[in-house]
Amino acid sequence: MPKYLENTETPLLLEDHLRSILGQCSAPAPLHLPIQDAATRGLILAEDVHAKLNVPPFPNSAVDGYLCRRADLSELPCSLVVDGDIPAGAYLNEASEPSAPAPAAGHAYRIMTGAPAPANPAEFCVIPVEHTDQPRGPQPLPKQVEIRAFDPERPHIRATGDDTKVGTLLCEKGSRLDSGALAALISTGVNEVAVYPRPRVAVVSSGDELVAPGVSPKPGQLPDSNGPMVAAIVADHARSIEVLHVADSPEDLRDLLDELVQRVDLIITTGGVSAGAYDVVRMVGSTADIRFYPVAMQPGKPQGAGRWRGPDSAAEAQLLCLPGNPVAAFCSAYLFAVPALEALSGANPSTEPYVAGTVPAIADAPIPAPREGWARVVPLHVTVGNQLLVSPFAPGGRGSHRVASLSGVGALAVLASGSSQVEAGDIIPVRLLRLPQ
Repeated sequence: MPKYLENTETPLLLEDHLRSILGQCSAPAPLHLPIQDAATRGLILAEDVHAKLNVPPFPNSAVDGYLCRRADLSELPCSLVVDGDIPAGAYLNEASEPSAPAPAAGHAYRIMTGAPAPANPAEFCVIPVEHTDQPRGPQPLPKQVEIRAFDPERPHIRATGDDTKVGTLLCEKGSRLDSGALAALISTGVNEVAVYPRPRVAVVSSGDELVAPGVSPKPGQLPDSNGPMVAAIVADHARSIEVLHVADSPEDLRDLLDELVQRVDLIITTGGVSAGAYDVVRMVGSTADIRFYPVAMQPGKPQGAGRWRGPDSAAEAQLLCLPGNPVAAFCSAYLFAVPALEALSGANPSTEPYVAGTVPAIADAPIPAPREGWARVVPLHVTVGNQLLVSPFAPGGRGSHRVASLSGVGALAVLASGSSQVEAGDIIPVRLLRLPQ
């Protein structure tokens, strides 16, 4: 594929552009971190993780109740002498598993959930307090307990390793560490894991007409909204983010890219990728290992991707070139930049933009069908009721320049080529950008 495709070239399919980007992304060398540090950052595992401890680590009671012998329960109700308490954490022994006392015939112990219990559920059982004459909750130790019900199939004694045994695969390589994984790993004795660090990112806006947020624009100037917008979209996927601006100067852009590859893993540019005489990103990128081509999507047709190598070729970074129209940049950041960052973080993102991560929603306004051979990407406002309702961000679902209409957008719909017009009441797959309120 040539680096610079003219507008007469057949546009690349959206999914093919995504595959091309992901094919250039590889995970960095893994780090070994304490489990809590890795999980709080939501990092991706670089290797399978197996249990190092049994769960539970010793036989224990599954309920609050009374530990007794099965042989004493042949006729119910029956009364047993209570010899004492077995609370959780009792009878700990550093040399071996905790060993709870076994009740004698006609006797019982009051026992708490998680407390050590005899290992033979064929001989012993725990009767839930609800099946006795004793009240629930904190109460003085009774002298006797009346057992009123017993289910022989439910001894309520959990065996060692009943939940998880040593060596059990807990999390696979490529899975993300979250709060559930954190609990599972810590409880099974895993204290350190190998994970991939998140990528360092720079977002570069180009254009003489742009001024930084907070600077009053002069006549003919515009506030740079693309840089901060794209940075906000990718923030949860990056270790660090720089937001920068460069003028329409090939020399300035080239110098900036040479500088950035020394300290970042992914550079995202916005603007300067179309066919304009001052599209500086395309001017510079076309002389490097960057490919520019039309992608068959609306909005977001002009795209570019590749790698930028520094002057000594020792340092390089992935370069993703997004269009400058705000809505096109918004859609492209979600469809291409976020998956690229996932891949650079060690994950395996889907290359199916039409179905991956989508949920069904009901359209409450029409959405025009895409033109033949093209995909239509529509930002949507989301309303939560008994069902998810979505409506186009702008009348007719069109307008790559309608930046003000992006406020409140909570989902994207990607309509594949050949899709019919969506009518109000139709159910369509949408990709939620955040949890609806």
